Amino acid sequence: MKYFAALVLLILIWLMPGIALAEDNLNFRLSTEEVQELQQVQCSLKTVERLISEGIISTTEAEIIQTKYLSELEDILPIRPHDSEELTQIIANNQLAGNVGQRRLGLNSFAKIIAVFSSFLLTIALGWLASLYLIPLLLLIPLAVYEFLIYLVCGGAIFTGYWISAEYIQYIVLSGSLGLIGALGFSYQQHKNFYQQLQHKIGIDAFSFNTMLLFIVWSAVAIIYQNVLLGFLAIIALEAFSGFSIAVLPLTYFIGFRHSDAIARTMLLSLLLLITELTVKIAGIDVPYFDIFAPGMRFMGTFVYFLGLLIVSSKWYCRRNSWPYLPMQGLTIISGITTFYIGSLWQISQLTGIGGTLFVLYIIEKYFELPWSRKTFAWAALGLSLLLYGCAWLIRTYPEIFIILNADITAKKQLLLL
Repeated sequence: MKYFAALVLLILIWLMPGIALAEDNLNFRLSTEEVQELQQVQCSLKTVERLISEGIISTTEAEIIQTKYLSELEDILPIRPHDSEELTQIIANNQLAGNVGQRRLGLNSFAKIIAVFSSFLLTIALGWLASLYLIPLLLLIPLAVYEFLIYLVCGGAIFTGYWISAEYIQYIVLSGSLGLIGALGFSYQQHKNFYQQLQHKIGIDAFSFNTMLLFIVWSAVAIIYQNVLLGFLAIIALEAFSGFSIAVLPLTYFIGFRHSDAIARTMLLSLLLLITELTVKIAGIDVPYFDIFAPGMRFMGTFVYFLGLLIVSSKWYCRRNSWPYLPMQGLTIISGITTFYIGSLWQISQLTGIGGTLFVLYIIEKYFELPWSRKTFAWAALGLSLLLYGCAWLIRTYPEIFIILNADITAKKQLLLL
């Protein structure tokens, strides 16, 4: 306590000159330029006083000159000083006030340093106290309560869209919808026995069951808010339910299928989605809410279908059973040609873009499947370089085959949100 009192005393001593100046009637806060003008007048008055002492001018002449100099200060000072002593006092007060101001600035800087240090100390203290008292208390709450709160927050974010402006719906509703992924993952950790029994009864594993729930919920939310992005996510969830999978690891992405049995099923689903979307578009059929899901059906249908073709047409995929190898080559080539034809004829650039890119990968895949031997490996490398150069020339010459051009403007704007 005595150290605190000493600190307060030091601060008062530091600020005492400013307090004394505040009580002085001759204390005028002047700028540096104004103080310099006062100092010039002060120098002139001292010169007049020296001339009086040397008898060069009379006292009457000196008073006239001094009055003239002091009158020049009326534009600077609110009260004109009577003589040079008052002027000297004003100058001294301002110089002292300047020193006090510098001290106050230094004191403010010191206070900021203390405030920053206190912020760090507050963070450490709160974290320490939380580990001592709050976390043990939170651990006493049943996990079922946390599970309920997670779903409550996600549902609240989704339904908040009814009361907020349209510009914020995209962020809040989408955040609540994506939060359901974590919520379902938490539920899986808490109810593994339920998911195991469910798989035993109806043959649906936990991942498929959760992705189907996401598809249903996201589809409903997309229809309610007329949101194409949520419709796109709903189609991704449907593909994931069928067997499509995307795994993200540090510096690595895996895109494919969960198991070999799911490839044919997922390819068929993707083809049906693509055919349905193309039929509605080309025939001009008016289907309610269809435009919400159309971009996802077209993109995911094309991408997943051709990705499956790349896999099933590979020599390494058919190495255990060679009979489907040739039919898969024919299916891939026919699908590629059909894609180019439909995409070019009806100006559906997503078909030519995705289909063209994956078809080039198919050609490179077939090149690697040639029976290269150790002796012909150099020729293989030479041929591959020429093949890659040809692909690069084709991409530069006909970019519209490999990128999405002339697409529907509305669909572009929505897909950009991804």
